[in-house]
Amino acid sequence: MGGKTRKTGRNAAVVGGVALLLVVVGAAASPLANGGSVKVASSKDMGAGVLNADGIKDLAFTVTGKLSDVKLSFDGQQVDGTKDGNSLVYKPTNMADGKHTFTASSKGRFGRNASTTKSFSVDTKAPVVNVDKAPDDLDPAKAYTLTGTVDDAKTLKVDDKDVSLNGGKFSVNYEHAPESAHVVATDAAGNVTDQTVSVAVSYPSMRAVHMTGLAWAYKPLHDPVIQMLKDHKIDTIELDIKDEDGAVFYKSGVALANESGATASTPVDLAAAVKEVHDLGGKLVGRIVAFRDPVLAKWAFKNGHPAYGVQDKSGNPYSAGSYGAASFTNFANPDVRQYNIDLAVEAAKTGFDSIMYDYIRRPEAHAASGGLPGQVFPGLGNTDPQDGIADFLAQAEPAVHAAGAKLGAAVFGISSFTPSSVAQNIPKMAAHLDFISPMVYPSHWGPNEYSVGPNPNAVPYDIVHRSLMDFNRQVLGTKCVIIPWLQDFTLGHPAYGAPEVEAQIKAAHDDGINSFLLWNATAKYTPDALPAKEPFSSDLPGQYVYSDNRPGNKSDGTTDAAKAEAYMKAYTAWADGGRVGTFVDPNDPTAASNSSGDTGSTPASPAPGQSDSSTPATSEPTSSPSASPKATP
Repeated sequence: MGGKTRKTGRNAAVVGGVALLLVVVGAAASPLANGGSVKVASSKDMGAGVLNADGIKDLAFTVTGKLSDVKLSFDGQQVDGTKDGNSLVYKPTNMADGKHTFTASSKGRFGRNASTTKSFSVDTKAPVVNVDKAPDDLDPAKAYTLTGTVDDAKTLKVDDKDVSLNGGKFSVNYEHAPESAHVVATDAAGNVTDQTVSVAVSYPSMRAVHMTGLAWAYKPLHDPVIQMLKDHKIDTIELDIKDEDGAVFYKSGVALANESGATASTPVDLAAAVKEVHDLGGKLVGRIVAFRDPVLAKWAFKNGHPAYGVQDKSGNPYSAGSYGAASFTNFANPDVRQYNIDLAVEAAKTGFDSIMYDYIRRPEAHAASGGLPGQVFPGLGNTDPQDGIADFLAQAEPAVHAAGAKLGAAVFGISSFTPSSVAQNIPKMAAHLDFISPMVYPSHWGPNEYSVGPNPNAVPYDIVHRSLMDFNRQVLGTKCVIIPWLQDFTLGHPAYGAPEVEAQIKAAHDDGINSFLLWNATAKYTPDALPAKEPFSSDLPGQYVYSDNRPGNKSDGTTDAAKAEAYMKAYTAWADGGRVGTFVDPNDPTAASNSSGDTGSTPASPAPGQSDSSTPATSEPTSSPSASPKATP
C-alpha cells in the first residue's frame, strides 16, 4: 500500500437547488475501492445541523452504491431501508426534539469496516413571546414603549422592523400607543411565532351626564353638573362639539365649520372647559352629531356641493320625515367624512378624553320619500350602507387615537336586531371603536319588545337588562365595551325620578356594565339617584351577561362568552343567507330555536322604537335662557 494513509471523503453537492449530503464511504484509497463505494444523501438541507418541524417532514436518507452488505442504523438501532431501484431509502418517523444520528456501514476489503454518520438535531418548538401588559391609564396620545421577552429566538421583528434582543428582552418605542403590535420571532431552526398582540386597554368605567353647548354656557345649568362632579356623583361630562342642528358652539379652526356657518354662535371656550373638568379630576367626552347636520346640508345644496347631502332619486335633498329636507349629510362623501374627523381631532388635541359620534347612520325610512330605497348617497356605489358607516369609523379611528382620545359611537337600541334600518351594524362598528353607547331609554321602546309588556317605560329594569345582553354579545371578540345611554327624563307614563334612574343603572350593572351616560335634553339631572363613588372606580360583579336567544328577544342570559359568540355567528350566517329553513342553535343542535316571544323580527315604529338621544326639537332656543337647551318632547 506504499504506507499511504487511507481517508474517508465527504462532499456536498447541490441538486435542483437543494443541498444533498453526499457521503462517500471509502473513497479512492478506501477498503471499499474497486467499485465498493456507497453514497448517502438526505432529502433535506442539513447545512445548519438543525431541522424544524418542516425540516423533518418527509425526511429521507438515500443510500446508493454497493448495497449487498450495507447496514443502516438510526439513533444506534438497526433499521431497514426500502429498496427503490438501485437505492436503499430510509425514512425516520416520530422523531423527538433533540440529537439524532443516521449511519450507513459496509465491510470493505481485508475485513475492515467503513461507515459514515450524519448527526443532526431536531427542534420543533417555536419561540415563546410574552408582551408586558399596558398600564391601565394608557394615554394613546403619548409616547409608548412596548416591552416583553422572547425565549430561544434568533431574530425578532415587530411591525415588520428588526428589533434587537438583549438577554431575551426587547423594547420598541412608539410615538403614540398603537392598538396592536405584530410580533414575529424566529429561532435558529427556523421555527416561527407570528402573533398580533393587543396593546390598548379596555375603556375605563364612566359615570356621565350630557351637556349641550348652550347648557354649558348657562351658569344655572352648568353649576349643578359641576357640583355633581365635585360630589363624585359623576366622573365624566359629555359636552357637545357639534349638535343636532349642525351648530359648533366654540371658535373652531376647522375651515368648513366656519364656511358653512356652523360657528355662528360660539359661547363655549373649549380649552377652559377641559381645564375646569380636568382640574376637578373628571374627564370629558366630546359628542359630535355626525350625519344629521342641516347646517352643512342646506349650505352644501345652495353652494354647489349637492354630493354632501343625502339625495332622493331626482337628485334633490332627501326629505327625512320630521327632520325635514336637507337634514342629513352623506356619510360616503370624503369631504363630509373629513369634516367630522377634523372636529374630533380638534377636540382631542384640546384635551377631550373621548369622542362620541352620534347620528352615525342613514336617515330612517320615510315612505313619502321612497323609504330606504329612495335614499341616494353619491359615491357609495355598490357598498352596503352598513359597510359605509363602518368604513367611516375605520378612517376616523387612527386619527382620533393619534390625537389622544378614545372613540365611541351612540346607536339605536334596535340596531342590535335591525341593523339595516339605519345602517348600524354593531359587530362591524365595534371593530373600530373603544365603546358603543346604545340608547336603551325605556320610553323609546315599542310595546312588548323583549317581552317586557305593553309599556316598557313602566319596567325600566327589565327592558334595559334584556336589551343590553344583546349588545354585550355583539361586541365579543373586540376591544369595544358597552356604555349605555340611560334615561333621566320623563316621556309618557310614569314620571321618572330617582327610583327609575336607579333601576336602569342596576340593570346595566347586573349585565356586567359599570358605566353609563345619563340623557336629559334640558341638562337637569337627578343627583339623588347617584351615590358618591371614587372617580372611575369599578364594582363590576365580575362577569358579563350575554343573550343566548335571537337578537331582540327575551333571554335568561349566559355568562359563557364562547357559547354566546357561537350562537351569534351562527345566527348572523343564517340571517345573511336569507333565513332559509329553521335556524338551529349551535349550542343545542337537537332542539328547535328558542323563538318564544320573538319580538325582534321587525323594528318598532319610528316614534317609540328608538329615536336618537336627542329626539326632534326646534332649532331655535326659547326666550327663557333656562330652557335654551333642546327639550325632549
